[in-house]
Amino acid sequence: MSDCFLGEIRLFAGNYNPQDWIFCNGQSLSVQQNQALFSLIGVTYGGDGVNTFNAPDLRGRLPIGQGTNTTTNPPLTARVIGQNGGEENHTLTQAEMPAHTHPVYATTANATSQTVGSTMLYAQVVPDTALGITGLYTTTLPPAVTAVQFDTKTVTYSGGGLPHNNCMITTTISFIMAILGNYPTRPN
Repeated sequence: MSDCFLGEIRLFAGNYNPQDWIFCNGQSLSVQQNQALFSLIGVTYGGDGVNTFNAPDLRGRLPIGQGTNTTTNPPLTARVIGQNGGEENHTLTQAEMPAHTHPVYATTANATSQTVGSTMLYAQVVPDTALGITGLYTTTLPPAVTAVQFDTKTVTYSGGGLPHNNCMITTTISFIMAILGNYPTRPN
């Protein structure tokens, strides 16, 4: 791995970092001992910029290209080097869900039963003066009428409200960065 640029990042399948390479694990590095590398990345990934600077931390992270592209439809989000984004676990909020409905089916026929079941349609209640029901709607139930709840599949919340894993299928491998190598010169 002798032909590399200082600050170059590669994937490595080993469980150790090769000589002159470090793991991209956010570790703190000495500015004094790594002046050339510091001149390339500065405090982009952390550090105080006087005594220390940090390596990129790619543990559990997916690197993406920096820059912007306004010619695609839709345009790509601008990304700068060192910017983090996303989250490993996420709890959906109502605002993130697509607009949708939960239809309630009913019939225009009069109700024929006081018992609600999952295969029955909601229907108009016919006034029954014998039971004390004088209108189609009432705010108080007569003593002879028992209130029943709608089928829970229709009108209640579902789900647990817990975070879900927000990670694609992965295979873990090490990212390593060269701390010695050819200094990358800028193009003319």
